[in-house]
Amino acid sequence: MSRPFDQQPTDYDSVIGSLISEIEKITDCPVIPNEQIAETKELPFISYYPLMYDDPVYSDPIINSGQFEATISIDVFCKTLSEAMKKAGALHVFLRDPYVRQEVRNDGIVIASVESPQGRAINSLPFNSVHHHGFDVTIRYARHFQSPIDQISNVDITTNFKEE
Repeated sequence: MSRPFDQQPTDYDSVIGSLISEIEKITDCPVIPNEQIAETKELPFISYYPLMYDDPVYSDPIINSGQFEATISIDVFCKTLSEAMKKAGALHVFLRDPYVRQEVRNDGIVIASVESPQGRAINSLPFNSVHHHGFDVTIRYARHFQSPIDQISNVDITTNFKEE
């Protein structure tokens, strides 16, 4: 018997993945998950960290289907302050650009908002000097998950008897 928790209802890798690949194209820098910052030896790079995800915007009462939001922290790490400001500023501008928004929309993502870049602080990095700027991006995506009970309720059990 199939149980709802035997399947993975979410696919965050593909949702975040298309945004990450777009960021790589814009910045020409590697984009890594936040957990790999301490292992990275070369600057510049971009890191990301999902702050909030699966916040329902429009969905059914049991949150299996609908539109959801995720807020992702995007951080730019560079050797100089000027480079960090340029890369973070350019990324901020391009993520608000209609062309880039259409690019990610083709992958089923809507960029709902892009906050202003800010200087941020992080300690214990394997660099002599690092400048770190970042901002949060809120995206919207759709999900449709059918649990076994949804499949059962979708079965047509009507019978049509012929009258003779």
